[in-house]
Amino acid sequence: MPRLTPFVDVPVVSQRPLAGPEAVNGSQNTSIGNFTQSVASPFGGWVWEFVFPPMEGEEYRHFRGWLFAQQKGANATRWQMVDRDLMPRSRAGVAAEGGNMPWSNGMRWSNGMRWGLTYPNVAVAAATAKDATIINLADTFWGHGLKWGDRIGFFPLHLGLYQVTEELGSGQYRIWPPLRKAISTDDFATLYPTLALRLMMQDFEYPTEEQVHTTGATVRMIEVPDYYVRQYFTD
Repeated sequence: MPRLTPFVDVPVVSQRPLAGPEAVNGSQNTSIGNFTQSVASPFGGWVWEFVFPPMEGEEYRHFRGWLFAQQKGANATRWQMVDRDLMPRSRAGVAAEGGNMPWSNGMRWSNGMRWGLTYPNVAVAAATAKDATIINLADTFWGHGLKWGDRIGFFPLHLGLYQVTEELGSGQYRIWPPLRKAISTDDFATLYPTLALRLMMQDFEYPTEEQVHTTGATVRMIEVPDYYVRQYFTD
């Protein structure tokens, strides 16, 4: 049975989407003015290319272990998306400045580190069925402040990355792709979405293990929707 492996957790140098929303032609090919009207398709999904930095030692051993565990696309992996263009803290309702904060008693973790600062989550305001493209979020933190291009996910137990394609007002948004799983008012939206991806093997090449470090680690991965993961994959 295909497996769903853990997130590789190795930083990437760059990432780019290779596929997005699909369009299909209408039932009538052309109008009197020779214009073809296309309509949105419910199909399509994320395809991503990730480029990794030169690696060596434990970091590369970890990476190649993850890479071989993918079994050339037979397995899938959890992937937490990092958004370089995450909204500013002021719009997300975060008053604190800086990337980490001390505990209220001034103490640090045993390793000397302070606790990391993350953006808050927002409750779902209305239950929404799988495959829907309009969602409703509560009026807390950034729930009514999303803009075109913002990317979100949901939890708990929800694999999917969604991009806002239209602001409808009062915390209501149109998203792409359609919801991979139904959401309820017990769920939360997050700015740290996790989705399931698997390797695309038609153009895959293993990285080059040079004398000093490994270079050329680039992978292309395609989304595995949440409902497929639950039906066909196991941890």
